[in-house]
Amino acid sequence: MPPEAMSTPSGDGAAAAATYFTQLYAYAYATADLTAWKAMSEPDCTFCNSATAGIDAMVAAGETDTSAPIVVTESFGTEIIPAQSYSATLRMRQGDSQRLDSSGNVIRTGEGGAYELYFALAWRDGWFVREIDSKAIEDPATS
Repeated sequence: MPPEAMSTPSGDGAAAAATYFTQLYAYAYATADLTAWKAMSEPDCTFCNSATAGIDAMVAAGETDTSAPIVVTESFGTEIIPAQSYSATLRMRQGDSQRLDSSGNVIRTGEGGAYELYFALAWRDGWFVREIDSKAIEDPATS
């Protein structure tokens, strides 16, 4: 369920929307339910479309994903054009993951890590993700 902080066009709203969308990423991989993900994704968002294609391919192959939850440790948003365009930056950690085939056998593992995510967002009576970029960062939890 979207947090109340997402209900207004503001820097804080942008940060809340980016945090929520990050949680949708984990949810979509865990459940293969792309409804809320697609509702917030702009049609030309490369990151969004890549994630959708990856989840669709996973489902088509009969695979499942057991990724650890994503924990957002910091978030802030910036208003670029009032009531229209925003950016948000998140710092987050994700734990290890496993991809399982249709028989439940582990076919791939992923090591978790810490990342900084950069969001371009639009407000049109609700939040829409235009694009996301990311970079790996040093994880203070393991330093």
